[in-house]
Amino acid sequence: MSLAVQTCLQVQSKDCDEKQSCQYIGCNCLPILSCVICHKVFFSILFSEKEAKLKQIVSDLYENNIKPETKVYNIRRTNVWGSLKEKMSRKSFDPCKTVETKFIGEEETVDMGGPRNEMFRLALSDIFEHSGLFEMGPGGYLPTASSVSVCNRDYVSVGVVFAMSIVHRGPAPNGLHPGIAQAVCGRDLEHLNAEEPKEPRLAQFLQKLDNAGENLSDILQDEEAMNILETIGWTKASTTSEDVPTLKRTICLHDIILKRKTAIDQIHQGLGIFGLIDAFDENPSLLDSRNCLTSRTRKLQLMRPHKYEGSVSLKEFIIFVTSFKTKPPTGWPMQPLIQFRRCEEGCSCFPRANTCSFTLTLPEHMARLTKKEFDMKMKRAIRDGWGAKVFTEEEFILEKEAQQKKRDDAELKKEERRKQRESRKADEMAMAAQKREKQKKKKAVV
Repeated sequence: MSLAVQTCLQVQSKDCDEKQSCQYIGCNCLPILSCVICHKVFFSILFSEKEAKLKQIVSDLYENNIKPETKVYNIRRTNVWGSLKEKMSRKSFDPCKTVETKFIGEEETVDMGGPRNEMFRLALSDIFEHSGLFEMGPGGYLPTASSVSVCNRDYVSVGVVFAMSIVHRGPAPNGLHPGIAQAVCGRDLEHLNAEEPKEPRLAQFLQKLDNAGENLSDILQDEEAMNILETIGWTKASTTSEDVPTLKRTICLHDIILKRKTAIDQIHQGLGIFGLIDAFDENPSLLDSRNCLTSRTRKLQLMRPHKYEGSVSLKEFIIFVTSFKTKPPTGWPMQPLIQFRRCEEGCSCFPRANTCSFTLTLPEHMARLTKKEFDMKMKRAIRDGWGAKVFTEEEFILEKEAQQKKRDDAELKKEERRKQRESRKADEMAMAAQKREKQKKKKAVV
């Protein structure tokens, strides 16, 4: 048996110091495995007082709002946000039904929470990174508040997705700038966190104010400075050094909050769909904290550097096992389980994960692999998706070909429907032209 699986087995039977185990395991995946089995680092199910309050509020919201009746969401993995937005635009949309997710073109699954959490995680990623509704600012994402998005009420839909993910005990939408998160939760302007503007010219102007000294009046009389002061409505005739802190905060509030106010109000409206904001009236800091809405500045890091190209990160491993990217708002619902599976001689199947039960299944033949082979096997399972089902390499290729054929057939049917629509439209136009021609002839006879 290789050192890789020996270590996994040893860690199950006794407590270990994860730092010590990382020193003698020679690949990137195994330190992650050892810490997961020890339950010491990322998967503690002990709650702080703050997390316990948050969990109780979310549990009450779920029990009071979510019906036992399920609604199946057929989602395209390549366009999760688009699929969700299309479903929310229907008159029959009911956010209070229990969400059951099926990914189009993938194997049939029973959704016990894993696929649903995966859908919300991908939707939140699409919203923040690919939808064009948000841009990265200093400290988190800011709504772009484009006129088209505001007129289409896209930010209301964003707030609804945020609320659904939180109440269904899914991933936290914790990507927002702290000031935006506080404004979305209804905080007053004087309590908002806005310390640095997004716009570069404003940041440069604030830097000039910090270094102004006795040259403050000269800086404020500059043409660029006068344009900025006019934009924010600063009308004070003589600005002194005592006014600089107020001026700086006004500029930051304008750039981060006030010019995005319409989008913020729409997100606030969407978030209130289950009475979510009202439920946090007594503890508003819980909702706009890093547990729920505010961006996490601390990112998951590898426990040791990559030794060679192709290794997986800790974040990818956690997503593979749990479908969560970070700790959910209500804490981890369970501890992970690593189990081993007997294989036939000569088998080359891959590790697989059950995101509903946080279970990682390792085939026993991996005991014969070297450290590098073990790590590459995990990489293929996690990053390339070979661990979604128990595949051999040959079966995986056949499965991919079958999925591609299914997608091609769907595209052909879509193209046929398009041609049929065009043909019907052409026939209707021809009939309309004939009708007009008959009317002209009739008028000519008269």
